[in-house]
Amino acid sequence: KWLLMQLNQGRYGADLQNKIFSVERQNEMWHPYTIRRFNLKTSPANKIHFSTYGLGWRIEEINGFVQISHGGACPGMWSRTIIIPELNAAVVVLTNGWPGGNSYSTISNTIRDQWLNAESFDYLKHAQKSIEHQEVKGDSTLQAVWNAATVSNVQQLKAEPYLGTYEDQWFGKRSEERR
Repeated sequence: KWLLMQLNQGRYGADLQNKIFSVERQNEMWHPYTIRRFNLKTSPANKIHFSTYGLGWRIEEINGFVQISHGGACPGMWSRTIIIPELNAAVVVLTNGWPGGNSYSTISNTIRDQWLNAESFDYLKHAQKSIEHQEVKGDSTLQAVWNAATVSNVQQLKAEPYLGTYEDQWFGKRSEERR
């Protein structure tokens, strides 16, 4: 329903009689304010000539169509919303965890490419290469940290400075105590 409301310029309900925001507000949200990148030639993986940012929305031209999108993540969840206003089409993909989190992109891009009659691209293969690269990079970074820790000959840390109650907006209060 939220995506339908976006496609209907803030209107929703049986006869679109209800309104959350006006056409003017949507134009303001979907107006490019920040240029993110510009490509004279696109690559098969992104097909993007320009990428900008509006008010909370990424705005891009892909295969001759404007794509409005927003992605997000928090611990354990990745999401992506794609809207192609010209086609009156929208998709949202919600995923859990990592590396499965890459599916938020592979699924939404594949659906979008079908709508746009875009040249076929293997997003799963691309995601797999990305995951492998990140794992190698992560492994080498972790090894470098262990090498530095081993060389530094750090003595055992004293727990007392870290004992107490801490509060976090996500996880609430947490107490660290010696038992």
